[in-house]
Amino acid sequence: MNLITGRNNIEDKNERISANQLTVESRLIHHIITFCITPRTGSRDHVSSMETFLIWAILTGKRINLPAIILAHMSDAVKPKKSRTGLPYGMALTELFHSFKLPLKHYPEIIVPSCHDKYSSSSLKRMNFRLINDIWVKATGEDMEEDHIEHEASLDPTQAPS
Repeated sequence: MNLITGRNNIEDKNERISANQLTVESRLIHHIITFCITPRTGSRDHVSSMETFLIWAILTGKRINLPAIILAHMSDAVKPKKSRTGLPYGMALTELFHSFKLPLKHYPEIIVPSCHDKYSSSSLKRMNFRLINDIWVKATGEDMEEDHIEHEASLDPTQAPS
């Protein structure tokens, strides 16, 4: 657990890990996992056991059977208890169907948005990390307050909240 959260003192092995407890590297990997590898809707505040395993595998270079994980994730998404969630990997499946020229005439044409998400210092700041002496660290209350003050000072006076 030290590799993922930076701490050894997790007393309960069944304790749910919060995304805020993750190291910078683990937090970025978790973000990528929950958006790309095993996408989910809703909150990303907690780390599932599968996500913990995937973070560990990525950090240690452990080989995993990614197709099996993706198929299990798709299978889980269509189970009756999860009826409100959509089938993940929609864009990838649509591209696959088009490449095999499968007829999709009964479905409306979807304009595929381009993806331009990039990870930057802004991404890390939104995840409550700050750059101190060239090292990204978890922000404390004081760091967050200073950022809020800096942000307010940089606002155009005509756009400042009233």
